[in-house]
Amino acid sequence: MWIYCKIIILLHFSFLLGFIKQLFLLAFIVISILPVSFTLLFAQGLSFSILQQKSLGGESSDICTSLLSLPSGSFLLGGYSWSNGKKGDKVDTLRSFLLPDIWLLELDVQKNIIWQKTYGGTGADILKKIVRLQDGNILLGASSNSIKSFEKSENTRGLYDYWLLKITPSGSVIWDKTLGGSRNDFLVAVLELDNGEILVGGNSFSTKSGDKNSENWGEADIWLCKLRASGELIWQRSLGGNNIEQLAALQKKKNGNFLILGTTYSDSSGSIVDTSRGGADLWIAEVSQAGNIVRQKRIGGNKNDIAAALWINEKEEIFLLAASHSDSSFQKTEPCRGDFDYWFLVLDSRLEIVGQKTLGGIQPDFPVAFCNVAPEDTLLSIVGYSYSNIGYEKQQPARGQEDIWLLTLDKKGRVLEEQTVGGNASDRPAGCYYMPKQNLYVAAYSNSTQGFEKEDSSKGLEDYWFLAIQSATLGKTENPFGAEEFIKVYPNPTHSNLCIQAVPLENAYLTIWDVWGNKLWQQSLSSEESIELNLSLPPGLYLLHFHSPKGKLVKKIIVY
Repeated sequence: MWIYCKIIILLHFSFLLGFIKQLFLLAFIVISILPVSFTLLFAQGLSFSILQQKSLGGESSDICTSLLSLPSGSFLLGGYSWSNGKKGDKVDTLRSFLLPDIWLLELDVQKNIIWQKTYGGTGADILKKIVRLQDGNILLGASSNSIKSFEKSENTRGLYDYWLLKITPSGSVIWDKTLGGSRNDFLVAVLELDNGEILVGGNSFSTKSGDKNSENWGEADIWLCKLRASGELIWQRSLGGNNIEQLAALQKKKNGNFLILGTTYSDSSGSIVDTSRGGADLWIAEVSQAGNIVRQKRIGGNKNDIAAALWINEKEEIFLLAASHSDSSFQKTEPCRGDFDYWFLVLDSRLEIVGQKTLGGIQPDFPVAFCNVAPEDTLLSIVGYSYSNIGYEKQQPARGQEDIWLLTLDKKGRVLEEQTVGGNASDRPAGCYYMPKQNLYVAAYSNSTQGFEKEDSSKGLEDYWFLAIQSATLGKTENPFGAEEFIKVYPNPTHSNLCIQAVPLENAYLTIWDVWGNKLWQQSLSSEESIELNLSLPPGLYLLHFHSPKGKLVKKIIVY
C-alpha cells in the first residue's frame, strides 16, 4: 500500500516546469578538470533573459506536465487540472467530482489561447506526454482510473491504466485506447517509430491480467507496449528484476532499435544483469524492434541515483540526466555537492561512459529534462528544480521553496549559462524547447505570487507557467547568412593561441567582445586571409564578430 501511495504522490508532484530571467553578468572561472578530461568552465552570472511569460489556470490546482512545439510556431501545453471552469482561463467543468482531468491548450506566438480542451472520465486522468505524429495529428499519453465515461471509451482494467488519445490538431478525439492489468500501471513515455507504430512505456505493478500477458519480475517492472498506428497492440514486454524498476525515458535509434532509461532497485535478476552499486542505480538498455534487449548498462554510485532524461544526437552520442546523491564511487567520479545533484553523463553507442559532470548546490537539486539542442549539435540546455541557495555550481540564491534551475552546457560538460527562476513558493519545470534562431521556451507549474521573476500571482492554487527566454549562447549567434565558408576559427576552446582564416572581402572586419559588451580587438579583412592571435584573456566566453556587406556572423570562443 505504501508503494501505491508513494506513486500517487509522485504523480501529483513530479510533473514539472519552468524558467529564467537575467539578473546580472559576472565572469568565468575554471572549476575543475575531471579524470576523463571533462573540463567545466563555469560562467558565473552569464545568464538567460526572460522575454515573455504567461500564467494560465483556474480556481484550483493546474499541473503542467508537457510541452510541444507545432510547425505553425504555436505551442501545446498540457497537464491535469482540478479547476472547474468557474473562473480564470479554464472554461470546461470537471468530468468527475474532485478528481483531475487532462487540460490541453494551444497558445499562439503571442501566447494567447487559440483553443483549449478537457479530456477525462469519472475518475482521475493525468496527462504525461504530448507527441506530434507523422500524419500531423497529436497523441496524448496519460494514466487513468476512469471507467467508460465522457471522453473515455473503455473501462479501467484495474486501478490506474495507460490511456492513449489520438486527437486532431484542433483537439477532436480520433480514437482512444486503454491498456492495463489488475493493479496500477502508470504511463511515463510515448514514442512514435519511423514506420508510424507507437511505443508506450511506464511502470507496472500488475500481475498477469487484463491486457498484461506476463508476470512481474519483482514489485514493479518497466512495461513496454508496441501498437499499430491505429492503436491495436502488437506486443508487450515486462523488463525488471526482483525489486522495483521505474521508467524515465524512451528514445529511438537510427538502426530501428530504441533506448530505454530507468531506475532500478533490483539485484542481478530477471532482465537486470549487473549487481547493485548502492541504493537505486540508473539502468539503460538498447531494445530491438521485437522487444528483445540487445545490450544494457547499470550505472551508479554508493547511494541513490534516479534517472531523469535521455537524449541521442545525430552522431549517436547518448546523453543522460539523473538526480544523484552518491559520493565518488563505482561509476561516479565526483562527490555529492550537498544533497541530490544534477548528474550529466555522455555515453557512446556501446553504452560506455565517455564523460560526466556533477552539478549542484548545498541543498537538493533535481533535473527534469533536456532541451533539444542548438543546430550545431554542440550545446544542450537542461532544466530542473532546485532548493539550493548559493554554493558550488549554484550561483544565485533561492527565490522560494523550489525554483527552476536552468543550465546550458556544451557536450564536454562546460557550463556556459546558469539561471535561477522563480517566485516566493514552488515553481517546477515540466520541459523546455529550443526554437532555432529564436528562443528557449519553458513550461512549468507555479503557485508563487507576484515577485522575483514571477509577474503574475497564481489564479488558484497552482497554474501552468509558460516562459519565452533569450539565451546568450544559443541560436542567433551562429551563421545567420550561411557564411561558414567565409571564416574558420581554431582551436576552440583555446588556452591562448587562436587562428582565424577568413576570405578577404572589401569593407569586412573582425571584432572580439567580452560578455559585458566591451570591444577587445578589431582588424580589417581587406587583404589578410589568416590571422594568428595570442589571447591574453581570462578564462571565459568571448564573441568573435565577422562584419561584411553580406551580414554579420558571430562565433563563440571559449578560453580556458
